[in-house]
Amino acid sequence: VKAFAGYILHIGTLKSGTVKVASEAKASVDYERRSKIAPNHSLTHVLNYALRQVIGEDVEQKGSLVDDQKLRFDFSAKGPLKEKQLKEVEDICRKQIKDALPVYSQVVPLEEAKSIYGLRAVFGEQYPDPVRVLSVGSSIEEMLKDPSSDKWGLSSVEFCGGTHLENTKEAEAFALVQEEGVAKGIRRITALTKDLAKTAIAQGEAIESRIEEAKALSGEKLESTLTSLRQEMDSATFSAALKSQLRGEHEKLVKKMMAEKKAKAAGKANEAIARISKELESSDAKFAVLEVEVGTDGKLIKSVMQGVSKQVPEMPIMLLSQEDGKGLALAQVPKGSLEKIKANEWLLEALKAAGGKGGGKPDSAQGQVPDASKMPEVLKAAEGFAEGKL
Repeated sequence: VKAFAGYILHIGTLKSGTVKVASEAKASVDYERRSKIAPNHSLTHVLNYALRQVIGEDVEQKGSLVDDQKLRFDFSAKGPLKEKQLKEVEDICRKQIKDALPVYSQVVPLEEAKSIYGLRAVFGEQYPDPVRVLSVGSSIEEMLKDPSSDKWGLSSVEFCGGTHLENTKEAEAFALVQEEGVAKGIRRITALTKDLAKTAIAQGEAIESRIEEAKALSGEKLESTLTSLRQEMDSATFSAALKSQLRGEHEKLVKKMMAEKKAKAAGKANEAIARISKELESSDAKFAVLEVEVGTDGKLIKSVMQGVSKQVPEMPIMLLSQEDGKGLALAQVPKGSLEKIKANEWLLEALKAAGGKGGGKPDSAQGQVPDASKMPEVLKAAEGFAEGKL
């Protein structure tokens, strides 16, 4: 429906038959769809009011869209709303629903309507005279008796000709699910009401509960839970303020998990260093190819190599480790042995037996094996190459 040259035009698609000038048509309202649009429209007004309360009176409406699925509101802002602001805005909207405020509408002469304190209008919009005024919570009759009273600034008062609720309680629930930038100085909020809002609230509560449960976990169980939670949070539709809060808590749990892994890895590395050093300190071998249980963390296997090299600084060493079906190899050759064997050549020859890839320098080289079941072949090839050179 659009207004054009003083006429109200109904625009649609002809599905069958023909239409011509002077044809009669019957217009009917889809009341079921309207019942879903009305709460979104009324809560758009409440949202506008809430933003002014939280951000300030200089917030200006820059556009809006309401349909049977959502409400969308564009407004002026210097930057993104913070988590606290999002929650405050959402809380105000939810409180107005809980308070069951009556929604008033009245057609008023334009100049008289403009005199109402706190009344909001879209800049640049042309309004008819008389104009329909819509107020949430305050009687328009009372406003017109004392239009300059600043108490009207505590209510949502706007010009509007659209469909609305009779009482805010009919919206049932509210969820502010997204806040984003759409242009320089303009932000957009998307929100839900009624059943869709209830579903969003339930989703948020479910994820919040899982985050709380995750706080009691550790090790691999915590890691797998955090991975699934992150994916779930990213795809789920629920309160933007709660999502921001839960992402922060999720990040804390990730840091906890990483600290645990680091401590566990350090323990493994120290155990490996102690075991290998003991094996080699009384050995007269010219080289060593050893398996260690430190996973496929490159930094970790290097720390083991450094620790072992301090005990046997003149010995060429290759360390092999595996995790999750993949293998890792690290070769190191001291300066005194470089004329006989080079780490990069030694490594590549060993990896060749398992289709692995790697590289490095004559004194140090590292590579990967795609199939850890072939690590025995890598070990055998590495020993054979070193025996031939040394």
